[in-house]
Amino acid sequence: MVPVLPGVDAAGTLTLASDLAGAAGSVVLLAVVPVPRGHDLAGPTTAARAARRQLRALARERLGSVSHETVVRAADSLLEGIHEAVSGDGDVLIIALPERGDEIRALLAEEPYRGLVAAPVCDTIFARPGRTAEPRSLLVSARGGPHAEAALDVALRIARTHGAAVTVMHVDVPGGEPALRQQEQRLFQSLVARSADAPRLRTSSVAAGSAEDAVLAEAERHDVLVLGARVGSSRRESDLGALPLAALARTSATVLVVKSRRPVHPALFRPRRFPVEEVVNAWFVENTNHCREYANLGELAAQKQARGLTLGVALIAGESSDTLAAHARVLRDELSATRLVDEVALFAGDSPGILEAARAAGLPAVAVGGAAPGQRGRLMHASLDCMQSDVIVWIDAEIRNPHAKLVYGPAGPLIANERLAYVKGFFDTPADGAEADLEALVGELAVRPLLNLFFAELSGVIDPLGLEQAVRRTAARQLPMFSGDAAPLGLLIDMLDRHGLNAIAQVALEERIARPLGLAEANRRSFSAAQVLTSRLGLAGEAAVHERATPTIKIIHQTGERFEVTSLDARETEL
Repeated sequence: MVPVLPGVDAAGTLTLASDLAGAAGSVVLLAVVPVPRGHDLAGPTTAARAARRQLRALARERLGSVSHETVVRAADSLLEGIHEAVSGDGDVLIIALPERGDEIRALLAEEPYRGLVAAPVCDTIFARPGRTAEPRSLLVSARGGPHAEAALDVALRIARTHGAAVTVMHVDVPGGEPALRQQEQRLFQSLVARSADAPRLRTSSVAAGSAEDAVLAEAERHDVLVLGARVGSSRRESDLGALPLAALARTSATVLVVKSRRPVHPALFRPRRFPVEEVVNAWFVENTNHCREYANLGELAAQKQARGLTLGVALIAGESSDTLAAHARVLRDELSATRLVDEVALFAGDSPGILEAARAAGLPAVAVGGAAPGQRGRLMHASLDCMQSDVIVWIDAEIRNPHAKLVYGPAGPLIANERLAYVKGFFDTPADGAEADLEALVGELAVRPLLNLFFAELSGVIDPLGLEQAVRRTAARQLPMFSGDAAPLGLLIDMLDRHGLNAIAQVALEERIARPLGLAEANRRSFSAAQVLTSRLGLAGEAAVHERATPTIKIIHQTGERFEVTSLDARETEL
């Protein structure tokens, strides 16, 4: 299927489509006519007629005797129309890209391209034509995994049609972790060995200081360069990867970037040198701290200054304001004289009462538009944009027993250890009692079993949903942030993905007194956590899940024989 999209010439991709379709397949030329709801249909109807004429002319000129079909879809958006037109898992989508690299980068940041990269509805090829229409030699650069398998399959199908040679290349960059390099080599060898065309493939494994430079230099000796897209844990990522983007911008060969519909987690490329239990146990012992270790504020401030760091405290507002004066006293009376904290602000939704209470307490306040109750992630995201400090400490402003340890506890490990990028706080296990247990139960029953099952390296984190945490701002700004209550969980998983387990630590913050969590709020928080976990497992983009998903959670109340159902909006979106 080849969508004809505005501003890009799709004609050059039709030869590729014909090669992949072969004798048994067919090519579908698609045009999508946006039809905004509530608008007059005269304009879209005229546009659809013009699109049909354009598709038929393109098919006559480029497809000839190849089995083909022209389809015009009406939809709310280009992306929705493409999704509706794809009929099954066996489809391959070919997206034409312009020839200039700067135009490609700008285009990929817009819809529908951004959505097609983030969550491909089927195997998708992003194609930029090159210097040769009749390929005699193809280069596949790959590590392994589903994207690489799809890339090799595309290259082989083109090669069979044109009688071309295929070279499969792997670049080994010296200086990296030996176990990681060995894992990539095993994946590469497995990729080649499983191919039915393995005896006819040329393979090349080279050592080079830069994979990008080595691949692009080799690509100039071939007519077509085929690459797998970047592998990331977030289905949202609209980034094809550094190497594909460099190839699209710099090489004169035809470039095909292939992204499989199958979700791929970066853990595929991370070898486990020891049983995960041993890894977690060692991490727990080495990286579980206590706030008392950093209670010497003069020493900690001196260490912060020696490292050239700045520290900011972001208070994340909830639904009540009666705790703000106590937080302000701690920050002003206990910490200001130590010069540990350089920046303080409260982040809240559009709540005049909370903002007024912050001003009365002497706290700088930032109103975050569109932040509804429960959207702690949106407030965290705003703090990263507004604050300038190197280290940011997030504190729940609804805590009723604020103390300086909420600042120096999470910040201490980051100041003391440059290896760390993220520190999670945790509190004493609450005493028995239904209300006291609810917040802990959300983490223990809704999150911990799935972390143990799918993200076992994080099974030693005591409070994965907790808001009290500290982060290096540059590291956090490179990652997406979920909008709701489960934002800390998403950040934890993404930190593991991007920086590894040894960049994460946790710190005991002793007792916490806060507003009891109600049943409805506990349900919402659990639902938010489920959305984050399914997203990071790659399930949220699956059609079967997406079609049945709802952004609300139903709360059922029973009084005698009467039932009442209320809905809470608990959608998690990536910012």
